Amino acid sequence: MFRRVALLSLVLLAQATGASAYGLPKLELLWDTCWPTGSDSDHLQDFEGPGTYRQVMSAWEFGFPLTGIAVDIVVNAVDLDVDRCAPLPLPDAWRFDAAGCQAGRLTFSRAAVAEDCPAFAPPGAVEVAQFEYDDYSLASHVRLQLSFPVFTPDPTVRYSLWQIAYDHTNSAAGEAGGGSCGGAEIQMCFKYGGTWTDAEGTTRYFNDFGCPHWQAPDWLGSSCNCLCVAARGSTWGRLKGLYR
Repeated sequence: MFRRVALLSLVLLAQATGASAYGLPKLELLWDTCWPTGSDSDHLQDFEGPGTYRQVMSAWEFGFPLTGIAVDIVVNAVDLDVDRCAPLPLPDAWRFDAAGCQAGRLTFSRAAVAEDCPAFAPPGAVEVAQFEYDDYSLASHVRLQLSFPVFTPDPTVRYSLWQIAYDHTNSAAGEAGGGSCGGAEIQMCFKYGGTWTDAEGTTRYFNDFGCPHWQAPDWLGSSCNCLCVAARGSTWGRLKGLYR
């Protein structure tokens, strides 16, 4: 039986600069839903056999014009019985990079998840969506970015930013062979954070008061509690330091 561990909720104060009457913009990554349902399955996902497993990245409380959003997800394999903060080599089942066993089986979508979670679709948006593996850190890195002309979202709406579909049709537990990708039973941790850029070109952090709001929607009930890391600057360059 895999352990089920709930996410720690951080209570954050609103910043005086960059916050609207609604507070700081919020960012959340859940399994297969945009809105939390109150079920453990929002945050914890078991490997239930070959198939496609989906994460949804959503954001809300934008009460002002902005010109960009960037999100970073660090994907680690962990062993709770040894050290939940020490990454293990990424199993083949999670090597969705171009050189990995799962190459071509990861897809990104900016479509609406549901009627009450519409797509975040500013006109003229330019998208970057990629998955890379780093041999030094033993982790993968998902980079999601949108740049667009000045756009003011509805502050009362929770938007679907991205859907991330991990195709595990070819995955198997244990040491796989015959062309399948093994290690699907290994516990995984997804640490994420992000930035938004206002109309003046200033980059600010989601849910941020002292450190990025790191959370971990988990695979197989793993828990990564050493997540609150004081990372600053570019979410592409400096966040790499989180998993080195």
